[in-house]
Amino acid sequence: MSAFEIDDPSKPVPKWEKWSPGVLFKLFLYFAFCFIALDTLPNSMWDPESRRITVLIGTLGIWRFSWWFTHAVRARIYAARVYPRLRERAEECW
Repeated sequence: MSAFEIDDPSKPVPKWEKWSPGVLFKLFLYFAFCFIALDTLPNSMWDPESRRITVLIGTLGIWRFSWWFTHAVRARIYAARVYPRLRERAEECW
């Protein structure tokens, strides 16, 4: 299978093709690099000078993902309660 070939999305990709040894090796290298970087680079995240920006970015992240959670809950409610009623009313009109 070519990298530039457009596949039918209804056909699942076999696991041996998706998780080939080359892909697994690249993932291993990525996580090894991340682990080595975390282990060797200095951590200044909780220094008194940078504590405010860390807390600010964390607070913004919590706020952002709380909105995502709100929208996800609203979408579930719409799909389970509102949309079926609208579909029934539309079928009655036809």
